[in-house]
Amino acid sequence: GAPCLVAVADTLTGSAGNNRWEFCTPQTPAVTVQASSFAIKAAGGASLKATVLAPAETGISTKNMTLNHEINCMPGRHNNADFNRTIITVPGADFFFVVMTVQEGAPPEVKVEGTGKGRRAAIGRQTVSFDGDKIVFGVRE
Repeated sequence: GAPCLVAVADTLTGSAGNNRWEFCTPQTPAVTVQASSFAIKAAGGASLKATVLAPAETGISTKNMTLNHEINCMPGRHNNADFNRTIITVPGADFFFVVMTVQEGAPPEVKVEGTGKGRRAAIGRQTVSFDGDKIVFGVRE
């Protein structure tokens, strides 16, 4: 369904409940958010689309920030540089499961099936799920 398919499953333990999953990207190109997904389309036509499977109700938000980092170019030479970034935030509980596709042009349709931690994504004939221990890639019949 896509030339590049990436899945991220992240379980958090021992936190105070203010959990969030964040994705940082340059401010250009702009990020578009729809319900439980976000997309980035490059000027050259490539695109990234991320679909959040868990938590089911996401409330994805974006915030533009300027981050300053020290850059060590060579031994003994240190510089600071500003980076204009968009921070994409997915608030949640103790489990995050995100599927991302990267492709030329428009992203493929991602069908979300199931409920809770048993949700899975179908992209073309490819399926992606989380079995409680690991990410599982499969083929749809």
